[in-house]
Amino acid sequence: DSGTGIVSRDVTDAYVGPRLAFGDSVMTSGVHCFNVTVIDPGTGKDMDIRFGICDANDMNPNISPGEDKYCWAFDARGYMIHNGKKETHGEGEDTGEDADDFHKHPPLNRLRTGDSCSMMVDMDNGLLVMDFWAVGGSITYLYRDLQHKEKGKHLSMVVSLGSPGQKIKITRPHVMWRK
Repeated sequence: DSGTGIVSRDVTDAYVGPRLAFGDSVMTSGVHCFNVTVIDPGTGKDMDIRFGICDANDMNPNISPGEDKYCWAFDARGYMIHNGKKETHGEGEDTGEDADDFHKHPPLNRLRTGDSCSMMVDMDNGLLVMDFWAVGGSITYLYRDLQHKEKGKHLSMVVSLGSPGQKIKITRPHVMWRK
């Protein structure tokens, strides 16, 4: 359909390192969402697929998203990463004192072939949120307060395929809500 596309890396690509693709629009306000489905994990031993948001003007395009301070990313191997720091648990919606640890800090799901999840970016409130319901998880907050970060005000979607043969389906980033 017209709202989705395939991002793939040729199986014969001999380049050692990630191949990146950036979204065509810059997010400055509103709530934006895109969905990612893993079609083919490729020829690598790991599913080294990352997607997230970045300041495309300053992010280093020669490294995987999340390795520098200009990108916030989710890695399909089950962790979030920013400025090289990996986290395997996010923050849940239910953080009250009666909530158990699973709901306060839900683990991030590892994606497999056929799995799908959504990423939501709330530019007005500075939130990066993942929806893992389709893979047995829950709504998970990856990062908060992005609007107060040095480079958190003009963000683009970024996707990284780390191994030859990898293929994902991705919805075109769309605005869910704007003031």
